[in-house]
Amino acid sequence: MALTKIGFINSFNLPYDGFTKHTELDDDIGFSTKKYIAPSLRKKLGIPNDKKYVTFIHVYLPKDKLENDQIPLIIRAELTEERDGKFFITDKYIKNRRLEPINLISRDEYFYDKEKNYFYDKKNNKIQAIEILNQIYDLHTKTSKTFGGLSLRSRILQREIQAGTYKQLALLLQWFLHISSGEKVQFDLVEQEVKPERSNQRNLINTNITEEKPAQINFFGYIIAKRTILFYSSIHLIFYVLFFFKRINIPLLNTILNNAFLTALYVILTLGIFENIFDTKLPPLIKNCTSKLWKKHYQAVFKSIKI
Repeated sequence: MALTKIGFINSFNLPYDGFTKHTELDDDIGFSTKKYIAPSLRKKLGIPNDKKYVTFIHVYLPKDKLENDQIPLIIRAELTEERDGKFFITDKYIKNRRLEPINLISRDEYFYDKEKNYFYDKKNNKIQAIEILNQIYDLHTKTSKTFGGLSLRSRILQREIQAGTYKQLALLLQWFLHISSGEKVQFDLVEQEVKPERSNQRNLINTNITEEKPAQINFFGYIIAKRTILFYSSIHLIFYVLFFFKRINIPLLNTILNNAFLTALYVILTLGIFENIFDTKLPPLIKNCTSKLWKKHYQAVFKSIKI
């Protein structure tokens, strides 16, 4: 029997068992379906009543295996928020994230016999198409089970550590940017949009980037960021205290500080260097690094676990 998209999709007999009518994929032989999470799970996760959360499942056949007699299935399961007819991977409204369902991807776990129009698991046991969806959904929501999901939650611990590391580094850079130059930058929420008709397209959306420019002051006729002056003064105070208690004596520095003209030159020169570094050169570099760290953080957060 020739392989057809409609024949493959109709094998699942959707809608059925809580799964909605299919949406054909336009980039692969396959479909997507969704299942709204049960009220009991909503309660466990602490999702507000006015927010819609739905599990999206994409099922499709890999293009490079279509000539095989038994074709492996690729299945993605992702928890999304439905908003204005679009679907976004985000945990913004999930209070109990410890029990949050996992985004997963299944490869080479189930197979489709295109000649017989049968489905098999990896042990070569025949299986109903709808049972495949149920098994994937059960595994997707297994982390929401207090005890049954312990082993699966342990598998995602490494991902959480990695995501947390990127987040802390990004926050550290944002803090340093603020104390050194007075600039504030904040990446409040990143989401991924899931398209029902696309098998592998996940658009990373940065939804809220806020920047706050530093306050400027007149420092003896020199217009400069207030934070830069404070940071400049703090650095010198720290070194003064350090030199005092460690009894460090630098003759050249003593000569400069004992001469008003040289002291003025020193302040002008070092303040100009400080401004060039912390007001001009460093902020774009820090913001670029911070943006990349947040992107890596959310890539780790949204990463699907292979089963």
